[in-house]
Amino acid sequence: TVYLSPQDILSSCDGSRIEFGMVNKLALTRQNGQKPSQTARKVPGARLVLRMRKATTTDIAFMKLLHRKLKFGGDDFALLKDLTEGEEGGDDEDILPVQLLTEIDEKLIAAQTSFECIGHVANATHESIRYLISDDTEKKHHVRPYPDPSRKKETTMLTKSQLREECYKPSTKWVHAGSGSLGTVFIEFLECRDLPNTDTGGAVGNLTDAFISAIYGDVLVQTDVIDDCLSPMWMPWSTRAFKFQMSCPSTAIFIAVTDYDVGPLEHETIGRVAIQLNKFSPGILYTLTYDLHESSNLLEFGDSVGKITVRIRIEYDEHKMLMASLKPPGQSWVTSKRKKTHQVAKYCTEGPHDEDTFELQLFWSHIDEIWGKKRMLSYMISDMFYSLIFWRDQVQGLPLHSAVVFYLSVNVVEKPHLLPSYILFLSGWLMLASLMQRNNHPNPWKRGHSLLHYWNILVHGESLDDSPKEIKPMEGYKESVKYEKRWTDRMNEDNRQYARQADLYARLQEVEDDSNIRTKSKSKLKGALIDQILAPKLLYYQQWLSSICLKFRLVRNVFNWSESEIAFFVTLALFGSSFIALFIPWAFLLRWTSRVVAWVFLGPWMRVVDALLHGSNDETRRKHEKAKASKQIVQSFMQQHKLARIQRESALKMKAFRKLLFGRYNTRVPERGYLSRHEDIPLPESLAEHLSDEFIRDTSNSSAFYIPGQNLSGGELIPRIGIDNSQYLADIQEEKKLLESQYNSLADSRRCGFLITQHDEESETTQQFELVRSDNDVICLHSPELLESSIERSTSTTPLTESRSTENVAQKAIRIDLKSKLLSASLSVSIKMNEPGNTNYAHSDISSVTHTLDDVSIRNWAQAAIEEEQEPIDEGVEIVPVMSGDEFDRMGEESINSGDE
Repeated sequence: TVYLSPQDILSSCDGSRIEFGMVNKLALTRQNGQKPSQTARKVPGARLVLRMRKATTTDIAFMKLLHRKLKFGGDDFALLKDLTEGEEGGDDEDILPVQLLTEIDEKLIAAQTSFECIGHVANATHESIRYLISDDTEKKHHVRPYPDPSRKKETTMLTKSQLREECYKPSTKWVHAGSGSLGTVFIEFLECRDLPNTDTGGAVGNLTDAFISAIYGDVLVQTDVIDDCLSPMWMPWSTRAFKFQMSCPSTAIFIAVTDYDVGPLEHETIGRVAIQLNKFSPGILYTLTYDLHESSNLLEFGDSVGKITVRIRIEYDEHKMLMASLKPPGQSWVTSKRKKTHQVAKYCTEGPHDEDTFELQLFWSHIDEIWGKKRMLSYMISDMFYSLIFWRDQVQGLPLHSAVVFYLSVNVVEKPHLLPSYILFLSGWLMLASLMQRNNHPNPWKRGHSLLHYWNILVHGESLDDSPKEIKPMEGYKESVKYEKRWTDRMNEDNRQYARQADLYARLQEVEDDSNIRTKSKSKLKGALIDQILAPKLLYYQQWLSSICLKFRLVRNVFNWSESEIAFFVTLALFGSSFIALFIPWAFLLRWTSRVVAWVFLGPWMRVVDALLHGSNDETRRKHEKAKASKQIVQSFMQQHKLARIQRESALKMKAFRKLLFGRYNTRVPERGYLSRHEDIPLPESLAEHLSDEFIRDTSNSSAFYIPGQNLSGGELIPRIGIDNSQYLADIQEEKKLLESQYNSLADSRRCGFLITQHDEESETTQQFELVRSDNDVICLHSPELLESSIERSTSTTPLTESRSTENVAQKAIRIDLKSKLLSASLSVSIKMNEPGNTNYAHSDISSVTHTLDDVSIRNWAQAAIEEEQEPIDEGVEIVPVMSGDEFDRMGEESINSGDE
């Protein structure tokens, strides 16, 4: 048993995890033939863990919907809509749910495709005859996946030029997706080109059935399927345009192109790309073309398997977005109901390789990446050294960095105490030099925002850039090719040098092996068997290498300003620390720190300290250290075990909740959206132009289709979708304070009340009671008028203070022992003393005493019973209802038997 008082409940009603000790059930025992008594004992090690908070109207509505779903079944969208808060369209009754393509029954899609093919054959035959007898120079093709519902006749068959023209028009069907409050990302998937054919039967027209999947934050979206086409184009009226809600500045959009296959086999993946959004500016419409690659984490980026064109624009509050970058990104998951959907989602975020299984190719890729980072660091240090020493051109033809280093070096030689400040300043200057080099790159798609851009956002709340820069197709292409060629030639020359050294070393090793006359034995193990034996052992090292590579990539992204918001705050912190360090007396601190260390910790008195702490002899010291170490190990284990248990509780709860709402297959989305080895850069034909009113108008007038996000936050009782967790916790604390104040006010009003009132819902009247005293009992009776009439019927009209007047009434009293039942019962009584002989009950001399048999006293009694293991004192309260004799007997027996009183 666990007893919770109202104070326990009120102090814990914020959703936090609270542990309570347990006692065994109170049982009746007899000792030496005496009256049965109740005892309570602690249950060693037993704990009950609870979470409590005040239920909101949304919680109640969700529980009703959940009960209805579990009992009668039904769609999950009602549950998701009830849990969604703070999203556009979240409270709109006209929202239309969108089901993922890979979640739909494949039999329905196959039947629909077969039916459409029959119509396509007739239209294709008619078009072939028309093309032969007409003078048209361009043949028409079927519009896929389907024609415009509002212009079905005009858009059934179009030429390639007409298809491209229609494809690049603004989308008319937008799907709201995800959760977040930082801003909005509008993305349209326009077309793919030069895709490989992954289906058999290409000679008879059986080509790739392409569809696009994208993951942003906590939501997965998918376009329609374009059947039998290697260069598919999605029309404005099809499912191709999505409106993502932004929740984290560093989140990337992971895109994958997949071939749709019907059957038990998974959908064949073609290529993927990741788009980082922190380089883009509001008010600009970006039409971007990327190369598709199978993986971005192997030794080489590999050949392109096709191209994809997307159109993106973003809307957000710049200051809010910048400050949100200071918070660590949360962990996001995408959950699906079908395994084939999970495989597509996993390919979007991770590619074809899995870090949870050992792959030799991935293992060597991590080693090569670490070796490559070492080479890049050596290049950077050597280039920096020669550039600074020989005053080469650095910033617009001027040796600015060399001048700064020279000035600081001259000053630090004369004033050594300024060395810490100058080191911090040079570190910040190094970050600034990296930003200058990035923004001077000839490829405009590799540049980023300037330091002044972020400074204006931090100080003024906006970037103060009224006209963001447009980028034209093929801008800086020739200069970028020359720049990249110089770097590639340098890397190739170094690779040839390493290969030449390796060849010479192999020849030398061959000569040394000939001098060894011992007979060599051949290995009897095959390669596959070796992999099976070593794979479990090498998996740990593969994951360890992967974690190192991820840290290197994060440092790389901050240093080269790919993570521009974090890099800005790091640079600002370095310059600020350098300024503060100017006023710190480093010489004084170093001198006195050295003195304290030398005189306190290196003197001969440390032998006395050792004897006091660890004992005077070696044996005592060893025992003391062993006992201390054992105690620390046990304490550390208990703490880690508790943390692991709490983490397991949360994980199981969230997993079960996600399974109920979204499905059973979970895919983890990277916290930092762009930590791949190779960066995806838009191709030269990409462009950036100012946003026209046409696109804004078409977006605002689109239909309200919706895919809810899956970011569950707001506590672990009933988590919500799309709410700010910090704001939720603040609201819970306010609710908790309000509930406590209401309880305290109610408790104070009941303690201060003179009469005990009871509200009868049936009669809508208020009944009043008074307490009278007998020899050893306190009896609760009705108000004076009712009491007087009842006493007249039973005995006489003598004052209530006389014991004889109450004895006859008390003979049929219902006696309830509240403490023995260990209930959360409260009895507030007010004892009134009347003067003898005063029959009209005038309050001439009143001494009001209030005694509360509340949950606190009950709990104190239970605790005393546990600790002292003594029989509790048998105390009770007699309650006397005023009614006729027969009715009194019948109701008294019923109340005692049922235990309602």
